[in-house]
Amino acid sequence: MLALLKPFRQGITELSAEKKVTVSKIIPLVNCMKNAIEHSIAPSQPVRDFKTKFLQSMSKRFGENEENPLLAVATLVDPRFKRIHFTDVNANASAIRTASEMVLQNQRQQAGDSASQRMPQSEADAENTLWSYHDNLLATVPVASAQADVLNDVPVELQQFLSQPPCDRKDDPFKIWKTVKDVYPNIFPIAHKLSTPGSAIPCERLWSKAGRLADEDRNRLDPKKIGKLCFLQSVISNSKFSLK
Repeated sequence: MLALLKPFRQGITELSAEKKVTVSKIIPLVNCMKNAIEHSIAPSQPVRDFKTKFLQSMSKRFGENEENPLLAVATLVDPRFKRIHFTDVNANASAIRTASEMVLQNQRQQAGDSASQRMPQSEADAENTLWSYHDNLLATVPVASAQADVLNDVPVELQQFLSQPPCDRKDDPFKIWKTVKDVYPNIFPIAHKLSTPGSAIPCERLWSKAGRLADEDRNRLDPKKIGKLCFLQSVISNSKFSLK
């Protein structure tokens, strides 16, 4: 049972991180969790029954993620994932059409030529069982030639972007776009606009910290001072030094 729930725990832990957790990570992460659970060993009938119901519940809750325009386009324009995690061909085509319309709209607003740039791809992390499905997709799916017919009617800039292999999933998408934003000037605003947090957990953590500071014994603290104290706590927790 613990082995069955391990991928789910890894996924929740990753979604609860403070950095690099954007909505573009939801579709790939859900697919990786489902694949890891499907391939997990169920030694007894009760565990097999639980596994079946658990997968059914995940399909019911996350089955329409690819049909969500926000999640689909955000995943499509993420240099780490692009379209390799789309299991629904129609959803993939719809996301490409939506992204194409957004690119054309940006092209009408600003002039600029684009050129393709190949990003380096690091070795897959074989030890991470949660992301092994993603790593296998990178190794087996020919990104440049897959669904070439879908790309016939899309802008050249989007064709060039989707024809390049995805970047390493461990890379920071914001740093990647800082490097290639001049190469894809009309896709960058879309990716920047859709780089919203994938969960509200970091915000909830901040509220919890503020609640511990502004308790009943400190109810006269100035709001600005509470903000400064929260900032200092975040600096200390993210630094390599300690005040001890």
